[in-house]
Amino acid sequence: MSLQAIVEKIKIDAQSEVQAINAEAEQRLADVTQETNSQINDIKSIFATSFEKQKTQLEAVFQSLEKQRVNMVVQSTKRRLLDEVYKQAFEEVSKLSSPEYVEFFVKKYQTLVPSDVKIVSILTSESRQAETVEISKALGWSAPITIGGGLKGGCILVGSDFEFDLSIERLFAEMRFQTEIEIAQILFPAK
Repeated sequence: MSLQAIVEKIKIDAQSEVQAINAEAEQRLADVTQETNSQINDIKSIFATSFEKQKTQLEAVFQSLEKQRVNMVVQSTKRRLLDEVYKQAFEEVSKLSSPEYVEFFVKKYQTLVPSDVKIVSILTSESRQAETVEISKALGWSAPITIGGGLKGGCILVGSDFEFDLSIERLFAEMRFQTEIEIAQILFPAK
């Protein structure tokens, strides 16, 4: 064999080997690319599932928080409206005419004050002193009437060992305590 033929054979063998190496490299690259794409798809799937779970969880949290916020606004509004109802009722009783005021408190005190109680003095508001005199006469109370206590209406009966608060403020506080749930149910019936 001539030198030229040997060089040609080496070139052909080298080219064959290069082609085999290139083919093997391309196959490995295709395998690695396929494996990488498979892993990327698995990771994307895991992240998509995780993201969907987190999204669902966050949506539930935000919905719950919004429901709580709305409920607080509703409860606050109901409380404000209920306060307004009692405020208006208090103002209406406070503004009763003199005869209506006397009639209202005589009826109220007849049920609240025992007939045998020994009253030493009666505290009342300056604006309703004349009415308190009439109430005392109607109920047979003979104790002196004095102005005091910053009362808006009603009176406070003072004995030797007791003080009986019959002020309009106290009566309304007790009435509200006893009726607030019932009034709220009337104003805001359950659906």
